[in-house]
Amino acid sequence: MVWSEMFRRARSYGLSLETAFVDGMFLAGMQITTFGGEFVKNFGEGARGILLRGAVATGKYVGNKLTNDFGFGKKLIDIGRIQDLVMDSVLMPHTIEQTEDGDVKLSVYDCPFAPMASLLVDPMTCEICVGYVRGAAKYVTQGRAGVSRVTHIPAGDEKCDFYIKDGVPHGLAHYEIKAQLPLEEYLSTLLSKDLNFVKKNYLPKAISNPKIVDQRASEEEKKEQALAYLLEITSLVLRGLVMTTCYSAYSILGKGISYKASETAGKAAADLIIGGFPPMISGWRQRFGLNGEAGRAEKVAVLYSTVMKLDGAVRDGWFEVSNCLWRNMVEEMLKDPLSYEMASLGITEEAEAIKCGCVSCDSCLRGLVGSSDIHVEQTSCLVDGEKRCQWLFE
Repeated sequence: MVWSEMFRRARSYGLSLETAFVDGMFLAGMQITTFGGEFVKNFGEGARGILLRGAVATGKYVGNKLTNDFGFGKKLIDIGRIQDLVMDSVLMPHTIEQTEDGDVKLSVYDCPFAPMASLLVDPMTCEICVGYVRGAAKYVTQGRAGVSRVTHIPAGDEKCDFYIKDGVPHGLAHYEIKAQLPLEEYLSTLLSKDLNFVKKNYLPKAISNPKIVDQRASEEEKKEQALAYLLEITSLVLRGLVMTTCYSAYSILGKGISYKASETAGKAAADLIIGGFPPMISGWRQRFGLNGEAGRAEKVAVLYSTVMKLDGAVRDGWFEVSNCLWRNMVEEMLKDPLSYEMASLGITEEAEAIKCGCVSCDSCLRGLVGSSDIHVEQTSCLVDGEKRCQWLFE
C-alpha cells in the first residue's frame, strides 16, 4: 500500500496533512533529542563526536537529495540556497546573509527543538544540529568550509548563529543551559508559527517545481503534493539522524549502549505523543479517541505510518512496512562510506549497526500501540533481507 492510500485512511480519522507534518516532526524530533540526551548522560563531552558524525552524514545526504530534487545544476549551487532548504526541512525559521568578509551567517529563530533541549537539560544534544549544518556545507563546498555556532538559544541567547567559513576548520563551543522552558503562550504557538514560516518560504519553491509537484494539478492538489514531499524530507532527516547516529555509535561503542539509547528514545517519544506534551501538542489518545477502542492498534499504526511517511499496510492484527526511507538512506550512504564519514564494517556488522537504529522505530510503535495493554511483536525486518518489516498485535 502506497503512502497516499494510508493517508486517506488517516484523514478519515481526522488527521490533516498539515497536522501530520507537525505530528511527524514532533514524534521523530523527540526521538533524536532523547537519543542524544541518553548519550550525553552516559558519556558527557565524549558524546560530541558520535552526535556530530551521524548528523554530518545526514546533512550531506539531504543536501544532495534536495539539490537533485530541486534541479540545481552544479554550477548553480551555493551554500545559502542549500542551507535554506535543509533548515526548512526541519521546520527551523532562519535567515541567511553574506557577511562583508565573504562568510555565510545562518541565524535560527524559534527553534522547535530548543524547548526539548531545555527540558532535558542537555545542550550537547544540539550538536546534532551543528552536524546537520556541517553536512550540508560539506556537500556544497566539497569539505572546504568549517561551521561554527557562536550563540545558542538554550544558553539564553535570542537565536542560534552559525558562521560558515571557507577554508577554516570547524569550531567547537561549550554551553550551559540558562534559558528557562518558555511560557505556555509561546509553546502553544511555536509549532504552528514554525510551520507558517516554512509554508510561506518553502511551499512556493516546491509548488513551482515540476520534479516535486504535478503542474497540471489543481492549486489544492499542488499544495498537498508539496506538503507531502516536505513531510518525507522531514521524516528522512529526523528519523534518519537516529539511524546514522546509531550506526556511528555502534561502530565506536558496539551494540549494547547503542541499542539501549535507541530503544529508550523511541519509547519516550511514544509516551509523549500518546499522552500529549501540553501545550505544544495535544495527545493522540484525546484527539483520535484511542481509549479502549476496538481496532485501536490498527488505527495507531495508520497514524504512525502516515506521519512518518512510510509505505505499508495495516490489517486486523498486523502492520507492515514495505519501503523504509531510513533503511534506504543508510544503505545508499554505505555504497561510499568514506564520503559520508561512515565507518566501514563487514556485511553482518553493517546490518547490526543499522538495526540499532531500527530499534527506535520498533520501540516507538510498541509504545504507541501497546499503551492499552496490547502486545506488539516485530516478526520481520527489511534489514535482514526480508520483503517487509512486520509487527503482530495481540
